[in-house]
Amino acid sequence: APIVLLQGHTARVFNLAFHPICPNVIASGSDDRTIRVWNWSPSSHRELRRLLGHSGYVRGLLWHSEMPHILFSGSWDATIRVWDVVAQRCIHVAHEHHADVYGLALHPRRPFFLASSSRDTTL
Repeated sequence: APIVLLQGHTARVFNLAFHPICPNVIASGSDDRTIRVWNWSPSSHRELRRLLGHSGYVRGLLWHSEMPHILFSGSWDATIRVWDVVAQRCIHVAHEHHADVYGLALHPRRPFFLASSSRDTTL
């Protein structure tokens, strides 16, 4: 049986990212084109934030390892967005890819070096 069941998305959920510092926080990305940030502790499970802005399915999610309020997302709208989760707003949109963005990764020793993968065959 699940410890906690989080409900709120209106379409398939394809990506999850645990917060690197806050153990009871998780982000989810969905085909409903939203990102949701949740508190998933057994005593208090609820949606903390809903991030809106992608026009395509959300397929990549990644918390910044040194800036705990920053979340990156990649989407089938061919963009990468940088979110200030506390302010609940997108602070940057990258249009470097020409097709769906699938994956995101931060360099382990250079936390301001973000890599992405896309259906356009580029990294």
